[in-house]
Amino acid sequence: MTTNGNDAISADPDFVAEPVLRPRQQVEKQLRDAILMGRLQQGHRLPNESKLAEQLSVSRATVREALRALAESGLITKLPGASGGSFVKYVDHHSLSGLIAERLTSTLELGSIGRAEVTAYRGLLEPAIAGLAAQHRSDEQLAVLQETVAEPPERDAPDAVHAERDAEFRSALAEATGNRLLSATLSATYRAAPPLRDVELGARRVKRLADERVAVATAVAARNARAATAAMQRYLRAAPERPSAGASRR
Repeated sequence: MTTNGNDAISADPDFVAEPVLRPRQQVEKQLRDAILMGRLQQGHRLPNESKLAEQLSVSRATVREALRALAESGLITKLPGASGGSFVKYVDHHSLSGLIAERLTSTLELGSIGRAEVTAYRGLLEPAIAGLAAQHRSDEQLAVLQETVAEPPERDAPDAVHAERDAEFRSALAEATGNRLLSATLSATYRAAPPLRDVELGARRVKRLADERVAVATAVAARNARAATAAMQRYLRAAPERPSAGASRR
């Protein structure tokens, strides 16, 4: 480093300053890092607020704020009562999906995001998802996908039953890509906004949907990405995400 006539220090160009964290952020970061690096395992009970405050040399209020942030991000859960406390949650793409679904459900209820936006998001991704599944699926993932098309519900089954099978099929397809982020985000949208919820299907459309699901699964089994993509595009055209008359449009 060099100094000028005013004794100002010129920083080394390789030096990168890091922001100084507030106490709450430091506590949150330390606990978050311990969870993500496995030093705090699933189900581990954290010390109580007083003990953590003493160990970290901060106030109980600072610890409480940090724990609240960790709970909101899905890394810990707080249970009441004498046997309660703060416990480390299992962190994987399935728990991420649950967290996203929870937040997305609230956002849809508030109207900050509309169902049409969710539909458009899925419509852009799902044909590509089918192609990726054909390229990357494992034998186990294929078996799960094939289970969702093996015995379709009866045509006269309630629409809710067909909607549930539709979500199972799409979730299995996303899982078969091997991309856990895609699987987590798409599965979350299926849970928060089921694609065929409140849609009047009819026997003819139910039959077409069942046939197209089989076509997608067959192409995935054959590792034919182009055929899988095309079959998924047909499936989406056969499965409109438009609410029936008088149904909730949330």
